[in-house]
Amino acid sequence: MSTPFNYKHLYYFWVVAKEGGISRAAEKLDMAVQTVSAQVRELERSLGYALLKPAGRGLVLTDAGMAAMQQADHIFQLGEALPALVRDAVSALLKTFGASGMGVFPAAEWAHDDLLAHCAVSRLGPCEGVTEHFFAIGTEKKVQHPLVLRLLQPAL
Repeated sequence: MSTPFNYKHLYYFWVVAKEGGISRAAEKLDMAVQTVSAQVRELERSLGYALLKPAGRGLVLTDAGMAAMQQADHIFQLGEALPALVRDAVSALLKTFGASGMGVFPAAEWAHDDLLAHCAVSRLGPCEGVTEHFFAIGTEKKVQHPLVLRLLQPAL
């Protein structure tokens, strides 16, 4: 992307376009009309094109606004799908490592609270010099996963 822009500004524009006016968007966003208007103007400034134009008592999209709206629709549809995709990925990880009993896996620090809240795992703790944390799945179950069994075997 050659010119950076703020995704919050894009979101405000998207709401304005969907609502058909800044006043209705401001009400939906629970923000002042002037704030929403300034955010949309900032997006237009950063993109270098007017996205909205007055029409009667509301606003309509310019050609550039229609292109931006199509992209914004796509971006925010992806954003709405993100929590489910992440949840499914974690679920797949848990199924892979925990299907046969117990498993151990690394997870980044930012995932710590979500894993503890949603995934019946316990934190084993950090290792010196390692930025990931290790979690165990189903520690009360019999260890049967081949990788875990191999890791738990005494060194020869």
